[in-house]
Parts: sequence; structure tokens; C-alpha cells
Amino acid sequence: MSQVFKSNQIQFATVREDPQIEFEIFKRHNVKNPLIVGSGGCTLFSLMAKFSGIQFTVVEPNSAQIDLIQRKLSVLQKTSTPNLEQFGVSENRRGAKFAEFIECGNFESLFRNFRNFIFEFVIEPDELKKMTLKRNQKLLRTLFSHPYWDVAFQLYFSDSLLRAMFGPAAIQHAPKNSYPNYFKHKIEVGLLRSDANINYFLHHILFGHYFENPRALPVYLQTKVKDTHRITFDNRTLQKIDTFSKFDFVGLSNIFDWSSSSDIRRIADRLRRELATDSIVLYRQLNNKKDLRHYFGRNFKWQSSTAGKLFGKDRSLFYDSLSIGVKD
Repeated sequence: MSQVFKSNQIQFATVREDPQIEFEIFKRHNVKNPLIVGSGGCTLFSLMAKFSGIQFTVVEPNSAQIDLIQRKLSVLQKTSTPNLEQFGVSENRRGAKFAEFIECGNFESLFRNFRNFIFEFVIEPDELKKMTLKRNQKLLRTLFSHPYWDVAFQLYFSDSLLRAMFGPAAIQHAPKNSYPNYFKHKIEVGLLRSDANINYFLHHILFGHYFENPRALPVYLQTKVKDTHRITFDNRTLQKIDTFSKFDFVGLSNIFDWSSSSDIRRIADRLRRELATDSIVLYRQLNNKKDLRHYFGRNFKWQSSTAGKLFGKDRSLFYDSLSIGVKD
């Protein structure tokens, strides 16, 4: 495409997955050799801040995403405390300026336009911030009934926009035209939750930055990320990983939402054959209620109770479910 047209190769500047899920699994199963998906690097950084002595393998087929992760790491390892401005921590009226690290992806552009529409037609950002931090449920429910509130979701979470941004594979398993109501419900639930005032996932969606409250920051912005050499990057798709046999944890993010049935079957079959006994598989599903466990055969014990409890604490707001399997 001609250089006069915009083409951002970074899809995700942040990871919209709650690392508390991984924290609990790592502690319960004493994980030592994990494989995780790169994306914006946030889960990786939080795990590195929380656990020392672990060597991480990061699979990421998009070299622009790897470059972003490495640029973030260069800042995290050079300072005793992270440069919060670069990581989008601000109390400015219109939120942080275009934050170098958490606002530079295509998905973040979508949310930026979404909230600008909200600020233009529905409510001033300062008023929305007050409602969010004070958890004023009466006013929030009034907000939800504003005629432009629903329109914002119809405009910015349409199948056509998501397809143009991510390709048809990203929405293949979801019911047609279901994303506007899906995200509307998820964000409304997040605003009404008791932890809305400290939920950094919610704050980033609605304001484009985090708040300067230690309880409302990602773990990697609270604690120094040490030993950043503990990472091996694999710039390939998950299907092309040489072997899964050396890993005791495979975090699949929500890759299956993007995968055809045949690709899910191939990945699951390799994990079934190559993972050692007691290894862990974790995957999330977004707007996709299909039961995918049958692809793994009878070789995994699915921790449904644990997954349900952890999902109930999930602050990311994005997903329908998470699944945790232990290899027999």
C-alpha cells in the first residue's frame, strides 16, 4: 500500500487479560518453563515482576509486536521505577497524551475514537471519572439509558470495523453482529462492579490511561521488572513451534477465537502428544461459547471449578470464559 495511507502494524499495545489468573496458576503448579503469547507484553511483564528465576518463551508472529515489547523492556530495566508518563499514567483532563506504550495499537485507536464519541455526545470525561471512582450506580444506570450510549457501541464494535481491523478470522466464531451488545454488556458490568474505582482495564478503556493510585496500576508498574534477559522470543505462529515438550505451562491467550476448527484440532493434538504429565494449558474465549475441550481428547483434566472461581475475579471484562487443563 502507498506510504501516503496509514497502516499501523501494531494491533495491540496492551494485553487485556488479567494476569491474576496466571499468578494463581503459577503458584499452584510451581510453573518454571512457561510459553506465553506476546501481544503487548503486559502479562509477560507482570509475571516477571511477580516471579523470579523463570525463563519465559514468548511466541509472537508479528515482529512489530516484539519490537514494542522490547522497547517497553528497555524502559522498565533502565529505571528504578517505571516512567509512568510513557506508560500512560496521567490525571490530565483529557487523559494522557498519546502514550508511547499503551495507546499505539489499532485496538487502542478503536477505543480512543469510542470514548471521544462518548465525551462529545454523552458526558464530559471529568464527570464520567467521578461516576466511576465513586461507583455512583444511580447515575451510571442513567448513563446507560442515554440515547447515544448504545450508538457508540453500534458504531465502534460493528462487524465491519472489526473485520477491517483484524480480518475475518477474528470474528468467525461469534454470532453475526453480536459485538456491539457484547462489549456494551461487558463495560456496563465493569462500571457497576465494586472494584470499578481501581480497575485499570476499565480505566484504560474509558480514559486511555491509568490513574495514579497504586491499587489501580498493573503489577509491572508497581514493582520493578528485574532480569529482563529471561526471555526467548519466537517470531512464529503457535503452530510452527518446534516442540511443546519443554514447557510446563502453555498460555494460549484467546488464539482459538482466531483459529479455524482444523487449526484448533492441530494445536490441541500437538499439546496432547507433546506436553509432559502435569503440564498446564490455559485459554480464554471472547464472544465465543463453543466448548473446545473435546479437541484435546481424554488427555487433560479440566479444572472447571478453579477456572470458574478465577474467572469470577477477572478484572479484564473482555471474556466469556477461561479453561484450565492439566495433562494426564
